[in-house]
Amino acid sequence: MAVADPRTRLGAAVEDRIDELGLEYVEVAARAGISVETLAKVRRGEKVRDTTLRKIEQALGWPRGHMEQVLSEKGADPLAAPAERADEEEVDAKGLLREGERLTRLPSGDDEWEYTLWLPAPAGRRRRLPISFPRDAPLEEVVSELHRLAELIRLSAPGHTGAQRQL
Repeated sequence: MAVADPRTRLGAAVEDRIDELGLEYVEVAARAGISVETLAKVRRGEKVRDTTLRKIEQALGWPRGHMEQVLSEKGADPLAAPAERADEEEVDAKGLLREGERLTRLPSGDDEWEYTLWLPAPAGRRRRLPISFPRDAPLEEVVSELHRLAELIRLSAPGHTGAQRQL
């Protein structure tokens, strides 16, 4: 059944995407550079700034303009956006990745790649962590930075004590 109100539909789509990626709300908020309360407003269908929507859109790995499309749709759920985009290519990073991880990339401007580290998550789902790097950056540097960011996100998740958060 279609959700009639565009903001309510967007909130439902954001919820579905967070669930699909196996992310925690705090992870999405941290990636987007917003508060968990602001993310909750979007999830509830409340109005927020367009810049906030773009930040959330990027944090969820959606292509630019995707949230605007959802807001303008009149029909059923338009969010059949796959977790992995068709133009992503697998990167051979043997020896750099941990068990269960994958690395993909896609062009991001003329001189950058957007790399995505796919992390194993509970219930067989995968979490995705995207980051842009210059095309000539060593793969070791890219993977090292992705692992560092993944660890920061893990340590900031609910259930970790202050002592566990120290790096």
